[in-house]
Amino acid sequence: MMEPYRSYSSYIDVLSQFVKQLSAAEPHALAVQDDDPKGHSPGHLKMYFLDGEKHFIGVLGVLKVDAERLPLNGCLPGAPGHYPVPEGLHEYLIRTIAQRLAWNQYSDHGFATEWLTHGLWDTLACRLENSTQMRDYTPAFTEPGFPYLARVTLGGQGYRFQIMGMEGDFLVGRPLRSCHVGSESLPATFPGREWLVEEQEQGQERQFMFMSDCAYLVPEECVDKPATWFEARALMPMEQACQIFAQVAGLSSYLYQGRIEVAPAVPADMPEAASRFWPTAMGVTVLGVLTALTIIACL
Repeated sequence: MMEPYRSYSSYIDVLSQFVKQLSAAEPHALAVQDDDPKGHSPGHLKMYFLDGEKHFIGVLGVLKVDAERLPLNGCLPGAPGHYPVPEGLHEYLIRTIAQRLAWNQYSDHGFATEWLTHGLWDTLACRLENSTQMRDYTPAFTEPGFPYLARVTLGGQGYRFQIMGMEGDFLVGRPLRSCHVGSESLPATFPGREWLVEEQEQGQERQFMFMSDCAYLVPEECVDKPATWFEARALMPMEQACQIFAQVAGLSSYLYQGRIEVAPAVPADMPEAASRFWPTAMGVTVLGVLTALTIIACL
């Protein structure tokens, strides 16, 4: 039986601690590697955590980025090599995972599918759809209070978002579920609406598209946190949230074994090292295959 929680805050704290424990190792380095060694796609990189012995931490997955689109704030490195883990990055990722699990039932595909298809690392370097800058957004990992779950109200309708940080005068958020919003629903202060408009037939109201795998600049006055959205009955039951992450973590470790080419200074026995995180490898493998089949069936 999981430890009881008295509030949303304690719920997230308990769930974050569980995610940390299941990760099995504290990241000691951030490895950056060419994603296309043959040079067909120059500048395409992949990043992943290494433990204290320079072994790949498969549970936390891989982030793929385009170096040309990395933001100017320099929070993530833009060239191959081994780097110190940016301050606050691991904690930010852990809380991102816990919050997405808390509202798992409200997302488009669910945490498992999101993690295994494109990874929640994408939250750390994602496209801003209503910005004129041709760069991805990466939060300042040490900025207090981020990330957090919230309601974004547009035209009287509330939408569930994860707020990642600030960009200038605006908050940056990702909707948990893709949605269409009428042109009259966006306030005058909403930036970059020309980038969001969808094609429509003549005579139809203009619609704006918000996609769950992208981020958006959002005016602060549109964002709040209604108490009823954070009551226990509005959250994924703790036991179920932990079970989902355990299944995804097991499958993630299994899938990544041997699929990450060894970067400089990483031992060649990385697949065996990855298995140390899961002593019951056969059980995880079977569980992972069953989970994968379930996920594929839901797509």
